[in-house]
Amino acid sequence: MEGLSRVISPLKITTALIVSVVRRELRRVHRKRADRAAILDEWILMALQNPTAELVQRDGRIRRWAYIPEVDRYLRVVLLADGVTVHNAFLDRRFTP
Repeated sequence: MEGLSRVISPLKITTALIVSVVRRELRRVHRKRADRAAILDEWILMALQNPTAELVQRDGRIRRWAYIPEVDRYLRVVLLADGVTVHNAFLDRRFTP
């Protein structure tokens, strides 16, 4: 990865910094999608801390849903298998409790 650092920047930087910058940019782009722009961080926290339902997928990822009264919909938050890292979040039109 040291070679990659030299290509991206004349400064000596770590892979962790590169990953951090890429993740930040992906979050920015993700939030620009019309269907995701209105999702508040507080709603995601609500789904993580007090889910209406939870399902563990075969790949280990965890789906959690929470009802969001402000939009009269359920928010689905998908976590990686570590149970902490948010992989995806969206208003789920098909979920019924």
